[in-house]
Amino acid sequence: MLKKLIALSFAVVLLAIGGVAIYVLGLDKTQQARLLLSLTMEQNEALFSTDQTDYPAPPPVLGWLDGRQTQSLNGQWSIIVDPMGVGTPGSVFGGYPLNRKNTSGMSLVEYDFDTAQKITVPGDVNTQDKRLFFYRDKFWLYRTFEVEREVGRRTLLHFGAINFTGTVFLNGEAIGRHMGGYVPFHFDITEQLRDGKNELMVWIDNRLDDQTIPTGRTDWWPYGGLTRDVHLVNVPDGHIVNAKLALTKGANDLVDVRVMTTGMEKGTPVTLKIAELGVSETLTLGAK
Repeated sequence: MLKKLIALSFAVVLLAIGGVAIYVLGLDKTQQARLLLSLTMEQNEALFSTDQTDYPAPPPVLGWLDGRQTQSLNGQWSIIVDPMGVGTPGSVFGGYPLNRKNTSGMSLVEYDFDTAQKITVPGDVNTQDKRLFFYRDKFWLYRTFEVEREVGRRTLLHFGAINFTGTVFLNGEAIGRHMGGYVPFHFDITEQLRDGKNELMVWIDNRLDDQTIPTGRTDWWPYGGLTRDVHLVNVPDGHIVNAKLALTKGANDLVDVRVMTTGMEKGTPVTLKIAELGVSETLTLGAK
C-alpha cells in the first residue's frame, strides 16, 4: 500500500508541474498532450502502440470437418470494441490478451470481458447491435471453454470464417493470424491448451484497403465477426489433413490421388473407398 501511495503522489507532482508549465508557456492542446505524456512515458514509447508482430499463418485447409470428432464453440461470446487500439499487445496498458483483472481498484484496467456485452457466434457484430451497424475497425471477441487433453491426440481450433483479419490468442499466448473473410482455417493449439478452463480471444479488424479482396473501393459492406462456425477438432497425432481426387489427364478410367498428412510416416498404408463406384484400394503414402 505504501508503494502505491508513493507512486500516486509522484504522479500527482508530475502532473502539477506539467500544469504549471502549460499555464506559463501558453501551450496549445497538442503541445499540452505531448508535454503531459512526456512526463510519464519513456522516449519513443507509444500510448496505444501499433502491432508489428509477425504472427504465424494457418496451415493448409483441414478437410472433412463433418467426419471428425468436434466440440462446438458457437454461442455467446463477449465483445469489446477497440477503435483506439487500447488492447493492442505490448501497449502501455499491457494489451487485452493478458486479460488482467482490476482486483485492487487502483490499476489501469478498465475492461472486463466477463461483464462485457454479448454477441452470438456464428454471426457478424454489425447487425446484432444497431450502435455497431456502421462500425469498421478493431474489436475483440472472448469466451472460455473446458477440455481435457489426451495422450496421442491433438486439438485443432477451426474457424469457418472470420471477417476480415483475425488474430487468435489462447490463454494469453498468440496463436496466429488469418486474413480473408470467406474461407475456413485452423491452428493446432495442443501445446497452448490447459486441462480444464481455457480463455480464447480473437482480435478482429473488419476494415478493407487496397490490398484486400474485395478492396475498400467496392460496393461491399464488411460485416465483421466470426461469421461461421467455430469448433475444436480432436485428431490423432498422425492424421490426414486433406486429399485431392481427380481423373487422370487423358483417361476416363484412372484417377490421381493426392493425400496431405501430418505426423504420418512415408510408407503408411491409406485406404481409398468410393462406395458408389465399388472402389476400395489400399495406397501407400509417398508412392507415385
